[in-house]
Amino acid sequence: MTDPEPGTLAIDAPGHGQSDDFANPRAAVEGAALALGAEAVLWPVPPAGDPEQLYPDMTPDRFGTYLQRAWQIARAEAFFEPWYQASAACAIPLDGAALDPHVLQRRTRARIVAGDAARRWHDTLSCLKGETQ
Repeated sequence: MTDPEPGTLAIDAPGHGQSDDFANPRAAVEGAALALGAEAVLWPVPPAGDPEQLYPDMTPDRFGTYLQRAWQIARAEAFFEPWYQASAACAIPLDGAALDPHVLQRRTRARIVAGDAARRWHDTLSCLKGETQ
């Protein structure tokens, strides 16, 4: 995500970052915006791709395979959009900073921490943008 414009507020998507998870992400964001005195909510566009593939299961397991899966997804996001389609047609311009180990670690951790909330956030954004799920 890019930095917000001066004079705007950036609210963590519910269940991401340091925010609590919510069953209704739209209501949570709109409630926070209202409480903070925002005049409008600028909803982002959901990531491109099939939500069923964009958000694989990140449930921890005893062998830690979810850690490797999350790391590999974080790497693939630097090369392809959507990340799961490794092809020339889905290649994006390479940004070397996106492959910095610290950047990969933050994206990996964010994916694991978000868990199921990431899919609910995607579905919320898709509904707001008039897309079908």
